[in-house]
Amino acid sequence: MNATQEKFYFANLGADIARCISALHNNNIDRYNQTFHHAQQTLKKLSVNKNSSAYKEGVLLLEGFNLAREKDMLPLFNKRLNVLIAQVSSVA
Repeated sequence: MNATQEKFYFANLGADIARCISALHNNNIDRYNQTFHHAQQTLKKLSVNKNSSAYKEGVLLLEGFNLAREKDMLPLFNKRLNVLIAQVSSVA
C-alpha cells in the first residue's frame, strides 16, 4: 500500500469513527454497531503494513475513541477528530 492509499484509508477511518459518534449521539445502536464494524474493517486494510504510521495512528484513534466513550468525552473527541480529518484530507 502506498502513502496515498494509507492517507485515504486513515481519513476514512476517521470518518467511520465520526459516524460512530453520531450514531451514539442519536441513540442508534444498530447504526453504531454497523459503523464500528466498518471502522474495524478500514483499520484492517491499513494493517497490511503494521509498521506504517497510518496503521499505528489508526490503532491509537480507535483506542482514543473507546476511551472517550467510556469517559463520556465524545463531544470533545469529535471536535478534535474533525480537525484531524481535515488536516489529513488536505495534505497533498
